[in-house]
Amino acid sequence: MLFAASALVLFSCAKEKSPAPELGAPMRFAVTVEGDTKASMTSADLNQFYLKVTGPNNAFSFFDTIVKEGETWKASSKRLLWKDEKSSITYAAASYGALGADYFNIPVTNDLFTSGATMGLLTDQGTQEKLNAADLLTMKGTTLAFADTDDGIVPVTLKHGLAKANFKLTLAPEYFDNGVGLEASPITGLALSGVHTSFFFSPLTGEVSIPNGASKGAVIPFQSSYEPGTEAAKPALAVAEAILVPEAFAAGALTLYFTVAGKDFTWTNSTPLTFEQGGEYTIPVSVACDAAPAPTAYTLAESTVGMIVGTDGKAYAAADKDNLPSGVTAVAMVACKSGSNGLAIQLNGNPVEKEWDEAKTYAEGLSAVTGGTWRLPSKADWQNMLMGCAVSGDASASDEMNPIAGFKAKIAATGITWKSVYYWSSTESEMGAWSVLVSLGDSNAAAYFDFHSTSRELNVLGCLAF
Repeated sequence: MLFAASALVLFSCAKEKSPAPELGAPMRFAVTVEGDTKASMTSADLNQFYLKVTGPNNAFSFFDTIVKEGETWKASSKRLLWKDEKSSITYAAASYGALGADYFNIPVTNDLFTSGATMGLLTDQGTQEKLNAADLLTMKGTTLAFADTDDGIVPVTLKHGLAKANFKLTLAPEYFDNGVGLEASPITGLALSGVHTSFFFSPLTGEVSIPNGASKGAVIPFQSSYEPGTEAAKPALAVAEAILVPEAFAAGALTLYFTVAGKDFTWTNSTPLTFEQGGEYTIPVSVACDAAPAPTAYTLAESTVGMIVGTDGKAYAAADKDNLPSGVTAVAMVACKSGSNGLAIQLNGNPVEKEWDEAKTYAEGLSAVTGGTWRLPSKADWQNMLMGCAVSGDASASDEMNPIAGFKAKIAATGITWKSVYYWSSTESEMGAWSVLVSLGDSNAAAYFDFHSTSRELNVLGCLAF
């Protein structure tokens, strides 16, 4: 028989009107996805769908998978034919997401296509591919006569059978000020709860409904885009997309969970929402920032005694030590100033132990800080740093006669635990090299200078001169 086996061919370009088909001429199809602006399945994404054709009799009635090979659409096993130029057909089509026949391991058969079935919504939609896989395309049963076609071509226009939600998350300007999300999105852990995760689909009618007693669950949306803030427009913008079962939500029924820079957030709909079949909805979500304001940064020349010096070469108030810009850590504390120059002592709760020659090399090799130079502090450097912190009001009234109390108070403000041990200086003596013991314990603060053999291992702290 002529209709025993062959291939289905799609001609995408316009053709001159051909003569009426001879008996058993093959059908041709023009396939599109309605709403190509929807950022899930589009005409370009579509590579297969199911088609059911009911013709004048059983010999011209078919059910088959239609697959795309290059720019050509082909039936996988049947030959789809017009009976003659007077014939009519009724046809319906559906695409069960990008996974096609493997969608939740449910075989799509002629019986399932005819009667419909309960299906599961793909809940992990965290990538573009998974979002496409969750989409459902449908074309309900349509009657078409050959005489009403353009050159005998059967149009297949698939529509989105579920709903689409686009959550538009706007980050407060403070995130930009605090250096959060300047390049990549800081939003993680997206999850949307309170949605139905199963639906009943009838391909012949194209209708989607929620089965009686269906339970609710959660889906993982796809974060499709992110626009960092700028100095001119500080709020950053992220968009998270999800394919959902069409349904109505009472106020408070839908919850979006997400994390920004380590802090957990939840958003809940404050008003009722209705997602209709084939609809696409944009939902604004404002993300507040309760973090402390970004600390003021000063150049080293502008710094004052007691300020901390960051790895970025800037000086910050000691009170901002836990709120430094992203990637910046405190490395020193300004201990004395003279005009625009000064000395800062390395902040290190666990100083290393070195022989004297190695101590100088170690201090000079500390990680570079713009605007300053590391060295092993001389005996005079130590005296200047200890005395430079002795400012009225730095210590309690009972300690004001003890100049080391100011150094103690300012070191304590940095949060560093000081070790009361001997530290090397770079100044040599007749007996070796000078060292200093700075005691900042609970009793009176005090400093003692002594000298040790240069072959002895003592603790080392660098001095940043600027």
